[in-house]
Amino acid sequence: MRGKILGIGIISGDDGNRYKFGIEEIQNLEGRSSEMLVGCEVDFNIAEDKAKEIFITKGSLGFNNLASNLTSNSINGIKLKAYISIGCMFFAFIPFIGVILAITCCVLEILIVFALKAASRSKTLLKNIILSFAMGVMGGISFAIFGGFSLLLSAMTNPSSMAFSTDGLGIGIALFILFEIVAFYFWICYKREVAYITNQKFFLWAAYLRVLGFITAIIWIGWIFMIIALVMEIFAWIKFQEIKKRKEGDNLPWF
Repeated sequence: MRGKILGIGIISGDDGNRYKFGIEEIQNLEGRSSEMLVGCEVDFNIAEDKAKEIFITKGSLGFNNLASNLTSNSINGIKLKAYISIGCMFFAFIPFIGVILAITCCVLEILIVFALKAASRSKTLLKNIILSFAMGVMGGISFAIFGGFSLLLSAMTNPSSMAFSTDGLGIGIALFILFEIVAFYFWICYKREVAYITNQKFFLWAAYLRVLGFITAIIWIGWIFMIIALVMEIFAWIKFQEIKKRKEGDNLPWF
């Protein structure tokens, strides 16, 4: 029989009757709380005047449900945060409001990492993304320091010339490239683990394409790689339906 969840523990059936149920009877709960079930459409069997073997066929779209999803670590909650994050990224180029959207995107990405870490019990997911970010920042700082030092040294030795000291600038570029390579490595490790625990290899393939797009961004083909990577990542989020628990000795594929 089909019906709709009216409140905690109560289903209104298509036959006009109301049936009590326990949350343990829901077969595809996917981490939803009791409050998040209100308004969901369900298919169920009846035994002893109670709803049994309940399957959610359509989630609730109410504001309270959306708010609960955003704060939960359920699969639906993670997917909702991912969709909003991608939407914010699309409009981050808009003046003034784009800064707010970019910050929102970063906050949601952090919440996604914590949610995946908690659900999978991973010991390396958070570490890899932090190391990737740290290496990227250090690369930028190194380039700024050595580039600034080169400019300052040139201005002091030859004030009438705008030429750079190539030695310092070369060191800055070399350190920047080195740190960025390490940052990309840890970022790929992060995406590799995300692909494993969600059973969606599109996350990893999209990561490889994004790195390739970054490297070739100076020519137009790099942007094509970026767009394809974004499409693949959106597809991965749509297909995402499970979170594996991490175990010692897991063999994480690179492709």
